[in-house]
Amino acid sequence: MNESQECHFGREIRIISNLMRRNLDKSVALTRSKNITGTGGWLLGYLYANRDRDIYQRDVEREFSIRRATSSKVITRLEEKGFVRRENVESDARLKKLVLTEEGEKIQQGVCRELDSFDRKLLSVLTEEEQKTLFELLDKIKNSMEE
Repeated sequence: MNESQECHFGREIRIISNLMRRNLDKSVALTRSKNITGTGGWLLGYLYANRDRDIYQRDVEREFSIRRATSSKVITRLEEKGFVRRENVESDARLKKLVLTEEGEKIQQGVCRELDSFDRKLLSVLTEEEQKTLFELLDKIKNSMEE
């Protein structure tokens, strides 16, 4: 593989990312949910799936490979809309755990269905074997970038 092909691959990933974000941001459930972005929807799902343990902003940053400023912005928006709240932690006054509000849980259910449907639509063009290969390759690339 030559240098231009590697550059082309990164460009294709960026284009796919932009298309996914654009499609998610205009989806019906997310729009009805007071304009939650795709990232906000994934964050609500993550908090819901991990509601049995304490989740902090740094966990969100790691889970989604996003920067501190980005996670702070998304969390603040969800907090302003009443879907998430930050709670003090007794053992460390500097830490604030993230908790879904009752309204956040309600919204999350619709958002989760929308995200699942979106994933199914994306992957529907691939066979099961192609999906498996795709995820293996993406994991390999992601892991090499995290080292």
